[in-house]
Amino acid sequence: MSISGALATAVSALSAQSNAFSNISNNLANVSTTGYKASTTSFVSLLSSQSTDASSSGSVAANTTYNNTDQGVLVTSSDDMDLAIEGEGFFSISKDLDGTDLLYTRAGDFDVDDEGYIVGSGGYYLMGWATDEDGTVVSDTSSTGLSAINVDEITSTVAATTEMTITGNLPADAAVGDSFTTTTEIYDSLGSSNTATLTYTKTADNTWTAVVTTDSGTVTSSDISLTFNEDGTIDSATPTTLTIEGWDSGAADSSVEINFGTSGDTDGLVQYDSGEDDPTLTMAVTQDGLPLGNLTSISIDDDGSVIASFDNGDEMTIAKIPVATFANSNGLTQVTGTIYTANLDSGVASFYIAGTSGTGTIAGGMLESSTTDTSTEFSNMMTAQQAYSSAAQVMTAANELYDTLLNAVR
Repeated sequence: MSISGALATAVSALSAQSNAFSNISNNLANVSTTGYKASTTSFVSLLSSQSTDASSSGSVAANTTYNNTDQGVLVTSSDDMDLAIEGEGFFSISKDLDGTDLLYTRAGDFDVDDEGYIVGSGGYYLMGWATDEDGTVVSDTSSTGLSAINVDEITSTVAATTEMTITGNLPADAAVGDSFTTTTEIYDSLGSSNTATLTYTKTADNTWTAVVTTDSGTVTSSDISLTFNEDGTIDSATPTTLTIEGWDSGAADSSVEINFGTSGDTDGLVQYDSGEDDPTLTMAVTQDGLPLGNLTSISIDDDGSVIASFDNGDEMTIAKIPVATFANSNGLTQVTGTIYTANLDSGVASFYIAGTSGTGTIAGGMLESSTTDTSTEFSNMMTAQQAYSSAAQVMTAANELYDTLLNAVR
């Protein structure tokens, strides 16, 4: 090997170790970065030529590998919008609402912006598939069906009351002619709240009449005859279906089924002595209607379902966050520290519902930690430093040889 060859080899070594230092520095700088994947540096020996009777100068090159398939530790977050993928896959993100240019990340530090869109760091929109209220995907389950997820453009469902369930006790020790009243809120088809009043009047031993009225609309077949068995269980209730017409809100007429319990059982309305000098009514009424609700929270299920909860008790799925996978995840092109784009080496993305086809599940209220191991990086740093110093000494020695040669020919 010539002196110039030795210099060239030393220079390549300095360059390779500089690249290693750069990767180590980047890894350490991102030790707290959510979803960051530590890179590793490998070295390749290059030989310009080889023969049996001569030695040729060689060199070394550094290759950087991004270990995108490594799973970082999942840590609990105080924000339900923080997400982590437990297993294989990436979130799909884009700067475009329609997902024209898709990028991919494991960093799930998402939030809701002022316009109601779920966004990650850097302002990238989280992509999802549209669903119906039951969570069934209604869009194309591919990249063309992806769009930004908006949680402001949703309203709760309303439901007219169709069933009222009565539980409680009518006092058997009440006198004939005594009346007792209870009220409950029911809802029309527009979600408007209305007060229903139920008045119970004892007409004979073990026999009562219940009359239903509302503060809005007219109740037909409002008089209900109730009879009880000697053991206090209900025997019969007739009729049990009421029609309410002419709601003040203009809502459609309602048909309400009243459930007083099973004949001969204690699962509904019963008749026992109250044990009081002045008998009282003990009554509870539940109904299945829903008023218009206000959004109270957004949560993410493990299959990527985006669930909206409302203060009326309603819940609905508004989107599904898919998991993107690649034939070669380590071949993705790094755009920023935690964001990647697909290329020929990685292959195109395939999209799945989380937890299916070998993909990871989505953990809400969790974040994936950086895969940087500080002890490993400091060990690599010392190794790189020693190698860099050795290459520098080779350069110094080669320069001294040059000086000796020049002095010899003067």
